[in-house]
Amino acid sequence: VRKIHDLPTLVAECAKFDVTFLELKENSIYLTQFYIETRYPGDMPTFNINEANKALNAALNIKKFVLGKIK
Repeated sequence: VRKIHDLPTLVAECAKFDVTFLELKENSIYLTQFYIETRYPGDMPTFNINEANKALNAALNIKKFVLGKIK
């Protein structure tokens, strides 16, 4: 798997080996926007509490899934 930060691409790459990784597609798309917008110096975007909670839940879902695969 390539070493990149684009989560949807990583999900697609992993799905070539295990199709169940496609379950992470929606969460990976949602989280990627936060990486891109906060990666470079300059204007820092603001996020509301609902967006933060959704991002946290998406990250936790991905973490749980991946940990389940490597155990």
